[in-house]
Amino acid sequence: MTLSAHDTNFNQKAIPDDRRNVQRGDRPVGKGKHPYILDREEWGAKEWTRTPTELKPENRKGVTFHWIGGPCTQPESHDSGVCDQMVRNVQSWHQDGNDWSDIAYSFVICRHRFIYRARGWVNDQFANWPGAQDWITVLFLIGGNEDGTSDQSPTEEMKNAAKKIVELARKKGAGKAVVPHNFLTPKACPGNEIEQYAASLNNRSL
Repeated sequence: MTLSAHDTNFNQKAIPDDRRNVQRGDRPVGKGKHPYILDREEWGAKEWTRTPTELKPENRKGVTFHWIGGPCTQPESHDSGVCDQMVRNVQSWHQDGNDWSDIAYSFVICRHRFIYRARGWVNDQFANWPGAQDWITVLFLIGGNEDGTSDQSPTEEMKNAAKKIVELARKKGAGKAVVPHNFLTPKACPGNEIEQYAASLNNRSL
């Protein structure tokens, strides 16, 4: 059975478990070239249940923005125990609830500027809408409603994190398009505010 976002409360069990939790405070801690991008082992990702298919950025049209679409609110200040666990909750929803091979998105961003590497730059997406594999997908950790309103507004830090992904995607050869999920398939996702932010980046110089 495939579960919808509204079948999962992403605030449930949003506490540290036996996987990775680091109190980051205001310090960048990612190990790679871009220190606010956290690799999978840093947020405690589970392994894929199948080997992903390689799909390079230069074969993508650009970036799409998404939201969770179910109950989800984050603390105002960064607590890696909470934010990391929310990302793990999304992965568990997709793997255990929907029997997908992994979390569906390329990257996940929290309200506090951190970017969580999910499927990353070169792996296929899990999405069933037409042309899904043409895009790098970014999930905003924001809950939403069918009327396009959201539980929390995207912060400037969150917008800047999304913009950084767009910049890096273009450097890696992806197209300049930045579109909301509802541009590609009939959905409330990603809500009015994120939709407007996508429009401000679409095909524009950054």
